[in-house]
Amino acid sequence: MLSPAPCPCVPRRLLAGMLLGLLALTAPVAANAADLYFSEYIEGSSNNKALEIFNDTGAAINLGASGYNVQMFFNGNPVSTLTINLTGTVADGDVFVIAQAAADAAILAEADQTNGSGWFNGDDAVVLRKGTTVLDVIGQTGFDPGTEWGTGLTSTADNTIRRKTTVTGGDTNGGDAFNPAVEWNGFANNTFDGLGCYPGDANGACNVTVTEKEIYEIQGNGLTSPFAGQTVLTKNNVVTAVGADGFFIQDPTPDADPETSDGLYVFTGSAPTVLVGDLVDVKAGVVEFFNMTEMSGVIEVTGISSGNPLPAAVLFGPTVPSPNQPQPATEMERYENMLVRVENGTVTGPTNQFGESSVVAAPGRTFREPGILFPGLPGLPVFDGNPEIFEIDNGLGGPTIELAAGSVVVVAEGPLAFSFSDYQIWPTTLEVVGTIEPSPVRSRAAGEFTVASQNLFRLFDTTDDPSCDDDVATAQQFADRLNKFSLQIRTVLGSPDVLAVSEVENLGTLQALAAQILADDPSVSYTAYLEEGDDIGCIDVGFLVRDTVDVDSIEQFGKGDEFEFNNMTFLLNDRPPLVLEGSYTANGAAFPLTVIAVHQRSLSGIDGGDGPRVREK
Repeated sequence: MLSPAPCPCVPRRLLAGMLLGLLALTAPVAANAADLYFSEYIEGSSNNKALEIFNDTGAAINLGASGYNVQMFFNGNPVSTLTINLTGTVADGDVFVIAQAAADAAILAEADQTNGSGWFNGDDAVVLRKGTTVLDVIGQTGFDPGTEWGTGLTSTADNTIRRKTTVTGGDTNGGDAFNPAVEWNGFANNTFDGLGCYPGDANGACNVTVTEKEIYEIQGNGLTSPFAGQTVLTKNNVVTAVGADGFFIQDPTPDADPETSDGLYVFTGSAPTVLVGDLVDVKAGVVEFFNMTEMSGVIEVTGISSGNPLPAAVLFGPTVPSPNQPQPATEMERYENMLVRVENGTVTGPTNQFGESSVVAAPGRTFREPGILFPGLPGLPVFDGNPEIFEIDNGLGGPTIELAAGSVVVVAEGPLAFSFSDYQIWPTTLEVVGTIEPSPVRSRAAGEFTVASQNLFRLFDTTDDPSCDDDVATAQQFADRLNKFSLQIRTVLGSPDVLAVSEVENLGTLQALAAQILADDPSVSYTAYLEEGDDIGCIDVGFLVRDTVDVDSIEQFGKGDEFEFNNMTFLLNDRPPLVLEGSYTANGAAFPLTVIAVHQRSLSGIDGGDGPRVREK
């Protein structure tokens, strides 16, 4: 018999946008806290961000009169660049919710205060202060927060969240001041959503009505569960995969309806006690967690037997998932949380910063076709959105799986999850062969010169430019990127005589790259040229020119040019083209040349409501 997960229990909180483990605290049942502290925070996609501050001091607090404020630290910068002064009153035993002003309606409905500035992301940190006194801190480890953060900071076992050790109210993890198992539930009175319970819960969530259902009934044949928000008991299902804070179950005797999934994810919030092959009964709430049907707020897990065979995995191939539009909305949903398998597929895009790799269950990489998104418009090519692409991610825990574009997925098998708006295989079995290494240009022959281009992909320096929407790199991030681009330019591009670059912040940043190249190879000396354009993100085009070339002129074309659309006037060139006139002189005779750097506008917005103007531009 497996050990059940008895009540009291707590529901789950939103995952961080950067796949961080989240801090969350329930209302404490112990003595009153000395001051306010963060009780919950939400970090959803885009602007869906909010902070919940709990008052357990024993008295109502006027936040504005007492000087309470929230500071935010971005991209590892130890200097705060956003301070939000709190206003209003929070009663004893109640919470104060501050939300990003552009969050969705469900979050804003619970907000006591909003702020429209740019908010935190997974690599940022947040401080609660009373005047200048630090009360509470949450954020990612990996950089020195400086004296502003106060003392007594520690990290979780997985080294993801940093917080003051003195704040322990509501902690259920036993002395580490963290509880990553609690869910932001959208309620501003610190009660929960009926799917879990905690000591003294006024909702009586431990005594809710329980309905017995099969997995296919819980999943239903649509995009969401017909039992979302209810508590169910599902029996005799086999455990197919176990992760760090949950496990997957699947019905070994599925129904005959191909539109109903036979799998579910059970979120436990801590290491599960079940093993793959166990047959279990699970009693828990049903939720749509960012559109993935799962069981959460677990009341009880009962083991029946162990060592059972797993259901056969659904084989993905050239026609599953469908490569064609219109693809049914339930094309992937009907396999959600079930075991799926890919054989001889292809990594179509490399592993990104979130540990996700784009794959297709067919030979050969998938690229974007011309046109705008399906269903398109008359007279324009149609891009089908590549519906055949899904992802591989290490959602079950463990190290990031680094896959190279073009690699062959010999086999990938595991449950099909839905995370951050994409279907993902969380593999229990993975075999990938092949790597794609950069192919250096051939060595130049006698008398030849080389011209190349390189997108520097938003190469920003360490200084915030208030005139535009730029990112701010840490000193280490900036140094790392300069090192990598130096390697690329010298060893892959062969130190070209003229290098046209795009997406670099300013002349100083490009000069720093030239200096890095010279430091790495004193025989390669570049002069940087750049003219500021009109891009809202401060990314421009420019040139790196070796001393083998005489530059006669650098001229920017089209800055300030305008065009009309719907009786309105807009700038034509976000990044006006830059023209170099000069000559190659290292061959004993001047060879005239003209090089034009062109990178005028991104495809951003080409498919949306602003698409007609973007396409015209």
